Amino acid sequence: MGGARPDRPRDSRRNLEGRIRRAHAYAAANDAKFTVVFIRTKKLEDAAKEQMGGYAALTHQLGGEFVHLHGGSVAGTLVDYIRQ
Repeated sequence: MGGARPDRPRDSRRNLEGRIRRAHAYAAANDAKFTVVFIRTKKLEDAAKEQMGGYAALTHQLGGEFVHLHGGSVAGTLVDYIRQ
């Protein structure tokens, strides 16, 4: 359980869109701020940039904030962002 199954390829774009929608629903149900944070640790290829644009558009469409950060460590960059 947990990883992608070889007989069912993982559609990462659809999966992340679903997660964004569920996070929005959770935030709305709890009257909480809705923010999607994307942390880039390396240069993105054009296809990945296009996907991020789609995630940002969906986030904004749902009334949330999309934050794009760059750092060498996902955890460290997220901690720095949270502390701001």
